[in-house]
Amino acid sequence: PTPTPTPTPAPTPTPAPTVAKATAPVAPQPEAAEYALWSTLVAQGLGAEAKTIVIADRTSKETTTVVPSGSKIDDLAKRLETTPDLLNQWLAVNERASPVERHFELKVSYELLGDTERATLFADADPASNWRRFNTRFPGAPGLLRLSRVAFDATAQHALVYVEFNCGATCGSGRLIRASRVGKTWRLQSGELIWIAGP
Repeated sequence: PTPTPTPTPAPTPTPAPTVAKATAPVAPQPEAAEYALWSTLVAQGLGAEAKTIVIADRTSKETTTVVPSGSKIDDLAKRLETTPDLLNQWLAVNERASPVERHFELKVSYELLGDTERATLFADADPASNWRRFNTRFPGAPGLLRLSRVAFDATAQHALVYVEFNCGATCGSGRLIRASRVGKTWRLQSGELIWIAGP
C-alpha cells in the first residue's frame, strides 16, 4: 500500500503585542494636576546648591525610549512595576509634544528653553563647547530637564511620568517615575532607570 504522508504541523502563531490605547480622554494641554506633579518632581530632584533650573518648553514624546517598538505592554508593565492600563495611558498622552508654560510652583527660579535656542546652544560638533555655552547662558543651573506628559489612572490617585535630565557631555539620565496622591499632594514612589550617560 502507498504510505500516507505525514501532515506538516501548522506553525504556532506568535502572539501579537498589545496595542497601546488610551484608557481615558487625553487633554490637549497639560492640566493643573500635571503641573502639581511636575513641581513635586523637580523640587525633589534639585540639589541644595541649585539656584535655578532650566526646563524644556515642550514635553518629551520619545515613547520608544521607554516602550520599544513591538513591546508587549503586559510584560513591560510588570517589569516597570506599573499596570498595563496606566502604561497605555502614558503612551497615549505622549503621542505628541505639548507646550510647557510657567505654571510650576518652585522655591527656585526657573527658565523655559525653546527648541530654537536649544539648537543654537548645542550647534557645535563638540559637546563640551555646547555645554560651556549652556552654562554661560544659564549660570547656576545644574542642567536641562525635559518632562513627559503625566498619565493618571482612572482614580486620579496614581500617575506615571518620564523625566530626562542632561547635565553635561557625559552626564544625564532618563527615568520613568511612579507617583501616588497622598491627600492633596503627590508622593514619588519609585523610578525605573531607562538610560544613563557615561564617559
